[in-house]
Amino acid sequence: MNKGFTLVELLAVIIILAISSLIVIPLTLNIVNKSKKESEVINEKIYLNAVKQAVTQKNLTTPFKPKSCFITSDGNILCKENKTKVELEIKSKGTKPCNGKIEFNEEGVITSKTLKFICETPSFKDDDWETIISNVEVGNIDSYNVGDEKTIELTGDVSGKYKVRIANKETPEECSNPE
Repeated sequence: MNKGFTLVELLAVIIILAISSLIVIPLTLNIVNKSKKESEVINEKIYLNAVKQAVTQKNLTTPFKPKSCFITSDGNILCKENKTKVELEIKSKGTKPCNGKIEFNEEGVITSKTLKFICETPSFKDDDWETIISNVEVGNIDSYNVGDEKTIELTGDVSGKYKVRIANKETPEECSNPE
């Protein structure tokens, strides 16, 4: 007598495995997605607490009432009003966002936030102008290279699409004057 499985038995096992995987895979993916969302919420809370502490600490030495701050790619904040960079001390790995914006009211309370924790390497072509400006102001320009291009669209008398190209990374004297 030959020992082995018949074709019907093998098909039955394959069908059972297929049905099991159709049930188990979505459940597993739901658990992973739920964990990611919970992790983002926790990271956001840790980060915003660090921002509140940093702003409070800055206020102890000099009046510091930011209205709008950008999050730089290193997770610190750069506030537009007085071009102050606030470095945040966060020990946990992965809790600093790499992009975004935080707005404050007159009392220094956060009124709105946009935090991005997963970012690609900054690129001149893909970054918006606010991100480019905040990266340049804090000296985070390593990913912007001479020759990189960005297409912009202008309206009015000179309407149309134009390419802007990085010509150099030096700041000429005439560009240092804020007026």
